[in-house]
Amino acid sequence: MTRILIIVMFPLLILSFAQPSFSSDSFESFLAQKAKLIQKSSSKTVDPVLQEIQDIGGEIAAEFLQNWKDKKLYYIKSNRQFVLVEPAGKDDEGKKLTLVFEAISRKPLGKMLAKTLRQIKPNSGVRAKIASTLVPVQLASRNLKVRYEGVETLIRDIRPSHLQPLQNAIQIESDQNLKQRMQQAYVFGVIAHDEDPNEVETAILSLRGNLSLEARAALNPLLKTKTEASRNLPPDANVAWIITIRNSNDNVIAKLTKGSPEIGPNRELTITDAYKI
Repeated sequence: MTRILIIVMFPLLILSFAQPSFSSDSFESFLAQKAKLIQKSSSKTVDPVLQEIQDIGGEIAAEFLQNWKDKKLYYIKSNRQFVLVEPAGKDDEGKKLTLVFEAISRKPLGKMLAKTLRQIKPNSGVRAKIASTLVPVQLASRNLKVRYEGVETLIRDIRPSHLQPLQNAIQIESDQNLKQRMQQAYVFGVIAHDEDPNEVETAILSLRGNLSLEARAALNPLLKTKTEASRNLPPDANVAWIITIRNSNDNVIAKLTKGSPEIGPNRELTITDAYKI
């Protein structure tokens, strides 16, 4: 006998977010080790280095991430050092010059030919991930506008690591409108990432009567299911319904033991229809 299980799974919650203090020299050494991942980043490869930068935290990391996201970062082709640049006219031969500064310490490195540098241009997917990594720092900013920007980023893409800094920010936020927005973001985060069923249920019930697109977007993933075939029901499975199937010539008889009333207990289905369930 074969059982088809439709299971809804919740992701694990990660609550830690550390921000150790890093000097400019230490951060530059870290960047030198990760240069290739940053200079030729993609949505598929950038997550580990972003996580490390987020763990480092602080204003140095925040400024670097902001410059990276805004396409203000360059590197020197000969040694792959990260730099910031300003236009500096042309030389006697008409070649473009730039004033070059170390990306972290802002130490001036003098004028260089523009062709000896290369701009780092993260694509839209990478920029979105950088923005999400910036959020914890933005939430702690003294600038109200920056805090709003951080919360709006959270609404679009909240991650497990955002929950603790968001909870901390809610406790100290003085702007009541922003505080309410933070609380909404926290509810969406709990629904998406908390593994405690009671916490998730409380968050879901708090959205009763909320017909906003954001609320619907937060709830929609909970309605997603997948079909699994198994001889035995896993003890911890979150099962939407179980269908026991036996052959009946070219058709199957699907006996519903839990779930939708739309299928009768002895209704005969084609094999194709059974797979669609």
